[in-house]
Amino acid sequence: MENIKDNLQKIGFTENEARVYIALLEKPDSTGYEASRISGVPRAKVYEVLASMERKGLIMVSEEEERQTYQPLSPEVLLGSQKKEMEKVLTSLERDLRKLEKKEEKESLVSIQGRGKILEIARNMIRRSEVRIFASGFPEELQNLGDEFQAAEKRGARSFIMNFGEFEWPKLKIFPHPVSPLLLLRIITNGRWLTLVIDNREALIAQLKTPEKSRALWTKNPAVIQTAGGWITNDLSFHFILDRLNEVIEEVPEETKTDISNLKREAIEFWRSMWTLDESEVDKTIEKVKEFNPGEFLQRIEKVSREKTFSSSGVIQIDLTGKAGGSWQLNFSPGGLIIREGQDYEPDLTLEMESRDFQALLEGNLQYNALMPWGRVKLKGDLSYVPILSEFLG
Repeated sequence: MENIKDNLQKIGFTENEARVYIALLEKPDSTGYEASRISGVPRAKVYEVLASMERKGLIMVSEEEERQTYQPLSPEVLLGSQKKEMEKVLTSLERDLRKLEKKEEKESLVSIQGRGKILEIARNMIRRSEVRIFASGFPEELQNLGDEFQAAEKRGARSFIMNFGEFEWPKLKIFPHPVSPLLLLRIITNGRWLTLVIDNREALIAQLKTPEKSRALWTKNPAVIQTAGGWITNDLSFHFILDRLNEVIEEVPEETKTDISNLKREAIEFWRSMWTLDESEVDKTIEKVKEFNPGEFLQRIEKVSREKTFSSSGVIQIDLTGKAGGSWQLNFSPGGLIIREGQDYEPDLTLEMESRDFQALLEGNLQYNALMPWGRVKLKGDLSYVPILSEFLG
């Protein structure tokens, strides 16, 4: 009952009006005396409250044989009128606030923290879309936004979505991006990402790890919007062309297949060259990194485990070579985490690296893509455990 009273106050009732309205719902056609007794509002005040409610149209008054009784407005009518009034207020307020909004504020970068808050802002952005939506992300977030994408399509706002994983939604243009070990390592070091560009007027750029450690930037800054939109459209175009090349290779004469296959390989190699460091560049980056400290690393793992509850069980092994290297097993279950040095159990997932490279990843000085092409990092076993490893290292 208190919850109903509190909610009625949120839509404009005073506390006493809320009490009387609830009382009249429980016993319609009550007199003032009965309304006072049921609601707990003193008789000295109840008639003043009833008169106020009559003026607001919340109740109706009947007089029969010198007996005045009160009838509440039905909840359907009450809430229907409240919804219409609230929609008018919000529409008017949004229009007026936008007029007051300064240009500098429109172009600022707004920091957002928490996965739930990020997804709610993403939903509202898609709801505001009118023409075009560009999105890039993973099924964990895209599926959460699927209904909004579909509603936007019905309004005429076309969506172009790059999906890193397996996710399909009827009547949406979803372009699948293969998830390679290289990408899995990126998830380990940086987390998943979600990028949205709406009508070329606002953008959201998010990095998602645990619910608490997920962060994003929202902006109307044209330079950021152009950069984010360019990244998504270029990525979509590149993979669209590769898919079409695969189809063409199957159809062309045998003597032409070699040329097209070479073109495809050259395109992939050129794309990778833009993102991949050669080994001398990797070593130059590693020089700036401090030595790996096993004690600090284990403290980091233990801190994460204290903040997390595991819904499944498994064993992740980390094998580090070089100075201060070693082997550790992270044996996790709903009961908690046990850290063991060495290898006591068959691991579900194993990460193999040089300790200095590993420290560079932990510090954020080196990106995943710099190491994978040279065999300086290896993932073995069940790759579905990668997100859990990501949380440990985050």
